[in-house]
Amino acid sequence: MNSFRYKKRKKAAILFTCEHASGRIPREYGQLGLTRKELQSSKDWYDIGALDVMHILAYKHVASFIHTTFSRLVIDANRNTHGPNGSRDAFHAPALKTEVMIEDALGERTVQIPRNQVKNYKYEQKKRWEKLVRPYQQQAEALIDWLIAAHGTVYVVQVHSFFPTYHGYNRVTDIDVMSYNNGTSVHSVFEHLYASTDLHISHNKPWGMEDVDGVFDHLKNNSNIEFIGFDINNKHLRSKKDIRHIGMLISDALQETITS
Repeated sequence: MNSFRYKKRKKAAILFTCEHASGRIPREYGQLGLTRKELQSSKDWYDIGALDVMHILAYKHVASFIHTTFSRLVIDANRNTHGPNGSRDAFHAPALKTEVMIEDALGERTVQIPRNQVKNYKYEQKKRWEKLVRPYQQQAEALIDWLIAAHGTVYVVQVHSFFPTYHGYNRVTDIDVMSYNNGTSVHSVFEHLYASTDLHISHNKPWGMEDVDGVFDHLKNNSNIEFIGFDINNKHLRSKKDIRHIGMLISDALQETITS
């Protein structure tokens, strides 16, 4: 299988990305030893609604996009391979997660991922990362270079979503506008969103790009690239109407700030 899909559009100096777009698990991994019910109850299978929002944004801005086609439970496309292993909070876990957070009739709890509980953990993690994440990363970098050649500067806009509760913690944020510390336009995006809606808009809360060793971290000091991330509370992404509302809200903020 191809680990990503993308589209090149030269008009806008924007690349939209979605690293947790899919719940697809390649056939060779089965269901990773999880039951179908555990997968469907998982809070780390994929980012609900994020791909739909990304497509709205790319369409409205006539912009390039790239997204993954595999589940983050197989290997996480927004983590590198040297993160701390064994964390109960999958947000801070490394690329190959050994546990998954689920919520069912018994409440919220973590369960082991049998096919990821391997003796030669580092080897397996690297093998999956090189097979699935590295091609995605390389294609994204090629698109970034192509857009820099066309525009001089490129905005890489990552789209994610999160559950309102995780590991017992209630997340009050509705849209988290994320950036590295050297971001500039992101402040204008945040201020426009904040003034445009009654939703709870945060900047780097509950987390920012500096909190994880993400797939594009090695590019964060490139002066030709500015990174902006949107992490959306998925309680607002449960219907087509709600997805469109969030997509248009973010699209307007980008239109008024980085493309005006």
